[in-house]
Amino acid sequence: MKLIPIQFDINSLQRYSRLLISAFPKTSLNAKKFSVESLTWLYTLNPEGHAIGFDAIDEGLLISHYVCIPTVISCRSVHVKALLSLNTATATDYQGQGLFTKLAKLTYGVAKELGFCCVYGVANKNSTPGFINKLDFNFVGQLDVFVGFERITDPISNLEFKRIWSADTLSWRCSNPANPIVRLSSKSSNLFFAKTGYPYINVYDEKNDGSANDEPKYRKNLGIKLLLGFYPQGVPFTFVKIPNLLKPAPLNFIFKSLLPTCRVPDKRKIHFTFLDFDAY
Repeated sequence: MKLIPIQFDINSLQRYSRLLISAFPKTSLNAKKFSVESLTWLYTLNPEGHAIGFDAIDEGLLISHYVCIPTVISCRSVHVKALLSLNTATATDYQGQGLFTKLAKLTYGVAKELGFCCVYGVANKNSTPGFINKLDFNFVGQLDVFVGFERITDPISNLEFKRIWSADTLSWRCSNPANPIVRLSSKSSNLFFAKTGYPYINVYDEKNDGSANDEPKYRKNLGIKLLLGFYPQGVPFTFVKIPNLLKPAPLNFIFKSLLPTCRVPDKRKIHFTFLDFDAY
């Protein structure tokens, strides 16, 4: 068995696609999310750099795969390089052998050498214990879910964690082949919407950053807005918080420091939305 860095040639991307599709429920969304086109977009076209990860190969067969993508975050007002933990899969016959843990530790070792300060991600109920118990991640909190019709305000200052988006990275994020994001404008704000799979409900975020205003103008009849993440500034009282019992699969924000200067953030000082990971 060999443990090697991930590859970006078309044959490798095709193998990743087959392994990931076989490892997850066969839905139309997963078929798109793990298509070669989507993996090419995610692994090679990110303006922050190529994906970082490792594969396990046994007699020429891809048996396990783990990937993180580079991001830039504001960590207590300092911009630093970080990794977002994303795709992982192990072939059925090789599960239970600790391959994911081995690949993840190799990935984090390389990331630390390259100057990445932390790894963060969103894990479900089943995967969270593995990240915490085997890879020394910290459980920060469960993502909130709200639905409503109003618009949200700017996040508070003195945040301890916030994803930093540039014009290039936002354009890249909106071009997700699996679920393109619509960007609309309203004066100094950019509004972002993506389909959720539920009729008349769109996941939503807003950035009041004064960026370019050349997109189609804001329309009021965009249906119900779904907020997913952490909103330290609070949300309008017209939004309704979805209780855990009604969530299809509660999601947890997890965090691992790679450098001593990057401490675990306080949930109350994190701004994190659907744009910042891959749920949609």
